[in-house]
Amino acid sequence: MDGGGTPGTDVCHYTGMGYWQQFSLDLISPLVGTALIGSMAAIITRRYQDRRLDRQFRMDLVSRLTDIAYSIHTELSFYERWVRHSKPTSENRDKRRQAVDEKFMAERVKLGALQTEIDAYFGKGNIPGKRLHRLTDLTMLRYALILDVPNSQLMELVDHLSKPGHSGYSHDQLDQLLQFPKPSGTATWEPIKEIEAAFTLALRDALSALLEAWPLSKAEKFVSTKILTDDEQRSALPDHLKPLDPSAATN
Repeated sequence: MDGGGTPGTDVCHYTGMGYWQQFSLDLISPLVGTALIGSMAAIITRRYQDRRLDRQFRMDLVSRLTDIAYSIHTELSFYERWVRHSKPTSENRDKRRQAVDEKFMAERVKLGALQTEIDAYFGKGNIPGKRLHRLTDLTMLRYALILDVPNSQLMELVDHLSKPGHSGYSHDQLDQLLQFPKPSGTATWEPIKEIEAAFTLALRDALSALLEAWPLSKAEKFVSTKILTDDEQRSALPDHLKPLDPSAATN
């Protein structure tokens, strides 16, 4: 009570301020608490939905890849066994070979589309995309060996598939593998056995990667090795279809 103030004035002042602060806090606290709880619940719900959708998308990729891979495997394997054991005439062999070739190409298109989807979801240089790329290369090699493509076509394929990031085989390894003589009886040619085993392992690795890898973050930009880059797309367009340069439009 210094300074000659009226007794009790300071006490009443602070008592009044404390009351209004407490009143305001009592009024706002339920609203703030409700907002915080609602925000936390929304975040938890969204994360749960994101995980559920992510799982569904991955399982869809797994299902589609499995269906494509085994469709190709079955067509090629049955044809290879039929040729070895049935010894068909050239006419019958060509007819069935054409049918297998058409079915293979249809599945190969699906495999290429799947590659682009995986690159879009998991990002540039992703593990699932790399493993699927290897599986695709081994699929092409199996196709070339079993359907007995012309030697020049096979060598061109070997040159491509022996590069880093493709089949997993070096050029020397593929050359050495193709040196095995073809059996005269009903035994399977060694390169076909080797590539079939590699194909099976590559399929397992690709499926595992689809279930384990992290997806592309929102901050990253989709880039696929199977699609032209932005610059390549622009250069491939005729002038009248190219987008306008924003800086040129403002000048």
